[in-house]
Amino acid sequence: MRVSRMAAAAIAAVPLMAGAAESNGSIEARLRALEERQTQLEKQLIERDAQIQQLQSQLKAAMAGTGAVATVATQAPAAPPVPSVAAPANAVAPAPAAPVPVPLIEKGAPSEEHTWGRYEGGKGVVIARSDSAEVDFSVFTYIRYLNQKALDDTYTDAFDRTKTLDLRQDVQFQKVTLNFKGWLFNPDFRYLFYTWTSNTSQGQSAQVVVAGNLSYHFNDAFSLAGGIGALPSTRSTNYTFPNWLRVDNRTIADEFFRGS
Repeated sequence: MRVSRMAAAAIAAVPLMAGAAESNGSIEARLRALEERQTQLEKQLIERDAQIQQLQSQLKAAMAGTGAVATVATQAPAAPPVPSVAAPANAVAPAPAAPVPVPLIEKGAPSEEHTWGRYEGGKGVVIARSDSAEVDFSVFTYIRYLNQKALDDTYTDAFDRTKTLDLRQDVQFQKVTLNFKGWLFNPDFRYLFYTWTSNTSQGQSAQVVVAGNLSYHFNDAFSLAGGIGALPSTRSTNYTFPNWLRVDNRTIADEFFRGS
């Protein structure tokens, strides 16, 4: 009777030992899978760090070659390798890490520098321009050198009186003209305001002139204007100043026929 009980106990223990062996084998297989997965992740981290360093080196070389200024996002430091730790039997393998997106740097034309005013031929410096108005500013001035040393020291007038001349040689800041011009509300409604002075006019009543005019351009054949401007007499120098080959372009005929 006792022998039969021992035999029954031994027979019952055989399945339990077999189940325990099978359970231990499953746990070891999971641990090996986790270790292999961890090794793969560490390898991917090392490769990604190498790619980041390579891209940073290329970016520095491109910036040094073209002089472009770019803002580079600060990359987070690479995580140190995680030591192998035995995971519990019911642990689940982590999902693979998503690749870190690297921003692409587009090489395009450099942006145009914007300045407060821009020079345009015939207008000067454009101070302001919008859909309803425009303001242009221009300056004309020059310095001249006069030498009278080649003249005679004396002069005899019509009454046979001899006078001694004070022959000079001077450097003069001769003339200054400040112009503000443009249009208002409509490009055909134009204005011109100017300030003018000349060194030879100093001490006279008109040594400094502040004037201007308003005009409306109906078409190429007719404009209506009011203010101070050139008189419609000789037209060879009308509205051509200062686009001359020399400082003063007025000929003898212009001086005779011009209205002012």
